[in-house]
Amino acid sequence: MVICLTGFMGCGKSRVGYELSKKLGLRFVDLDRAITLRTGKSIEELFESGEAYFRSVELDTLRAVLSRSTGDSIVLALGGGTVTTPEALDIILSRTTSFYLKSSFERISANLAQSSVKRPLFNADAASLLASREPLYEKAAFTIETDDKTPQMIAAEITALLER
Repeated sequence: MVICLTGFMGCGKSRVGYELSKKLGLRFVDLDRAITLRTGKSIEELFESGEAYFRSVELDTLRAVLSRSTGDSIVLALGGGTVTTPEALDIILSRTTSFYLKSSFERISANLAQSSVKRPLFNADAASLLASREPLYEKAAFTIETDDKTPQMIAAEITALLER
């Protein structure tokens, strides 16, 4: 089983994914990290060639991660925009158990203010970007409200849903 975490940048996918993988004893894969390891370039550097180029690299990496994990259970944290590629969204919905980590824009902004990671798409239009992506995130099998919860609390909530 592939447990997939989706949501906007800064909602905690990587932190929750790590906690969830520890809790379940599964391998954790962060898609952005897999992309940088595979390409030898940062996300920011890849975006310099345009978002369309980055999304194609992201889709290829998603396919590679899933093909390597055939038969293995993993926890996979997606990038915030992975779901915007129709083929990636189809793969996520058909081949994984997906969880949307839903955070308020205020919470996301606060999280990103504390992060050292550069986010190429977090700018003055970020709130409208979140609003435009929300219908895609909501296609996930489960939605977890994350505001005022620790990564451990969210991981416990996901575990409870998986045990049903």
